[in-house]
Amino acid sequence: MTKRFLRISGIMAMALCYGQLNAQSVAPGPDDVEPDIVGHIVSDSLHVIIQSEDILELLRYEKPQAKPKKQTIVYKVQVFSDNNARTAKNEARSQSHRIAARFPQFRTYVTFTSPYWRLRVGDFATQDEADAAAEQLRRAFPAYNREIRVVREQVRGAK
Repeated sequence: MTKRFLRISGIMAMALCYGQLNAQSVAPGPDDVEPDIVGHIVSDSLHVIIQSEDILELLRYEKPQAKPKKQTIVYKVQVFSDNNARTAKNEARSQSHRIAARFPQFRTYVTFTSPYWRLRVGDFATQDEADAAAEQLRRAFPAYNREIRVVREQVRGAK
């Protein structure tokens, strides 16, 4: 075991020495000449950095601020809300299809906000418009009466 260890250690030492000798023997060609930045610095000396104005402009660059999106309050009629993981999604979608078939002028939204699946109808500018739509939905779908209510919602990017 010790002979093997000594052999491996010797090989590694020779490889390390060869790598260092090889790295020191490479001379830069005329195209590979780079300025020696650190070699000329002496402690307690004054250093002057001369650089292009373009570099200073790049350093001054500020990312333009994104304009905040306008948020608008709209009223919607919430027809369904449930947190039953097995049935809520399908129930919200089926009610959405029924309402869209009966009232094509109202847009329906099936959304998931953990843990609830919700079905909301319309984008109404005033609460009175939403109340009138809620009444139409109550008359058309008496089975949904218990859950129909008007809700306020903030919508980003709306006009």
